[in-house]
Amino acid sequence: MVYKYKRKTNQAQWSEDSMMLAIADCNSGIPVKTTAKKYGLPYATLYRHWKKGSSTAQLGRFRKVFNDGQEGDLRTYFYEMDSVFYGLTREDFKTLVFEYAKRNNVTYPPSWDKNKKAGDDWLAGFIRRNPQITLRIPEATTIGRVKGFNRPQVERFYKLLSEQIEKCQIDGTRIYNIDETGIQTSTNKPPKVLSVKGKRQVGVISSTERGQTTTVVCCCNASGSFVPPYMIFARKRMQDRLLDGSPPETRGSCSASGWINGEIFLDWLKFFVGHVRPTKDKKVILLLDNHESHKYYPALQYATENNVIILSLPPHTSNKLQPLDVAVYGPFKIFFEQEINRFQKAHPGRIINQYDVAKLFSPAYLKSATPNNAIKGFQSTGIWPTNKDIWGEEDYAPSSITMTDRNTANQQETFIDSNSQNVEITIDIEKPSTSGLQNLNAKPKTATKKNTKTTKNIIVKDKSSDKENEEEQCVCYYCGENYIEINKKPVEDWIQFDKFIGQGSTKNDVKSCRGPGINV
Repeated sequence: MVYKYKRKTNQAQWSEDSMMLAIADCNSGIPVKTTAKKYGLPYATLYRHWKKGSSTAQLGRFRKVFNDGQEGDLRTYFYEMDSVFYGLTREDFKTLVFEYAKRNNVTYPPSWDKNKKAGDDWLAGFIRRNPQITLRIPEATTIGRVKGFNRPQVERFYKLLSEQIEKCQIDGTRIYNIDETGIQTSTNKPPKVLSVKGKRQVGVISSTERGQTTTVVCCCNASGSFVPPYMIFARKRMQDRLLDGSPPETRGSCSASGWINGEIFLDWLKFFVGHVRPTKDKKVILLLDNHESHKYYPALQYATENNVIILSLPPHTSNKLQPLDVAVYGPFKIFFEQEINRFQKAHPGRIINQYDVAKLFSPAYLKSATPNNAIKGFQSTGIWPTNKDIWGEEDYAPSSITMTDRNTANQQETFIDSNSQNVEITIDIEKPSTSGLQNLNAKPKTATKKNTKTTKNIIVKDKSSDKENEEEQCVCYYCGENYIEINKKPVEDWIQFDKFIGQGSTKNDVKSCRGPGINV
């Protein structure tokens, strides 16, 4: 059959439902000619279908390779693989279909044997019969993100959040989210432009090949209010004119790389407390990700002393649980690219430098940092109003192939809570598993992953616990290094990071974890 065949006749335009009703009337004794006139069907067509007992329309000599049940199995397998982020390419799917037809003794065109895969005609027809299937460019998703967004970990986060909201009587005006994003002085993804068909290259002027990075720290609450932004420039000394044209009350700072670090995070916390002014009776919750700068002990201690409850998002889940990532930074990046494009057109040949960043940042920020975006961000993540059921099985499905079943009753994930006293941590470390598409039986089944599980338990409890002497090889959750525990007590002066949070420990009391970013 031609790949893009166009029908040239109007034959078989009747519906199969009408044919089924007509066949039923014929079976009940009504004459075929009378029934054909009643339903508007050709007499010969109705007579032929009545004799065969089939209501399916078939034109010419071409027939479907698979019946409806078999195509349903292929469709189900396709959906299952797509839901766990193992989507099939066109070639993969055609090869899979060929193997399925061969193993189930289905009659297929001879060309399939020659190419060892199904034909393009069949695939085009399959997509035409299933319009919900289309060819998409996937977004690369790391194993960390896939494993991170799992049900025990996410539900643990919502439980901690609900406990703090109930304990401190928190409302939407006192739940804040802070996050950083980087902007550059060169265009990363320019907007589409009109051009001539057939032109080999469509270019747009860029300031430099690779611009300087400036970090922007934004913060908003669940009621739609924003704390003034905080900008971090890649330089040694701060100058006030770097903030010319920035939004009102914007504060700036400098670092060697242009990224945030522990000292700058502490400075931002002081800036945040000065605007929000939390009290002992009206504490605020500050949601943040697991960046190493957010684990800076003096900043955590300052937050505890100033009535700020710091609650960390589960690792590798910020793309789904971070309100700023979900609803604000997406539009902001688009608007910022538009501002860069306008600047380049208004100033031909001029290179964008750090003194122009604030002027470009301001209009993009004011367009994206709206109350509606902030409110939608908290709602769509289920943070406020708190709703852990906003995530369905399809959201947790990708983690199911990289993680084994866990006992949710005993599962304790690691979170940073500046008010916690004793933290019990249990971590399951699993080796990556492999899966193939070769195990195809009569019906294709979802690819199964045989997970080899190595469990490392890190338990940090009060020194009062008295158990038998046991030596255990453990792994640090933060830096990944191995260390030894005897009678559940770490040797080598090893202290897990969560142990001293909120206990009033000082710098001299702490032997820090030997991982990067945990120096206190």
